[in-house]
Amino acid sequence: LREMILVSWKQHMDVLRADLSRSEGAILVTADIWLDCNRRPYLGVTAHWIKKLTSGHLALETALIAFHRILGLHDGQNLAKVILQLLDHVSIMMKVSPVI
Repeated sequence: LREMILVSWKQHMDVLRADLSRSEGAILVTADIWLDCNRRPYLGVTAHWIKKLTSGHLALETALIAFHRILGLHDGQNLAKVILQLLDHVSIMMKVSPVI
């Protein structure tokens, strides 16, 4: 069962990477941190992009690209490191719009 889940997850991520690589323009990213009942921090990261449909129309797409436990401090330096690693994992480092 574990192997089936891992294979399914890899296939899902491959499809997601392919969709993200074909985005029209920049990819926007949102992130938020939650604490579980034991006060362990988790980071959720979503991507938002424009997809060109076969009809030629454009559609807004959104996907969860990571739900990750934060180890160590959840200060700006550590969060930046983790977020950059997660963006690199889905191969969108060069397509992400700057964060303000």
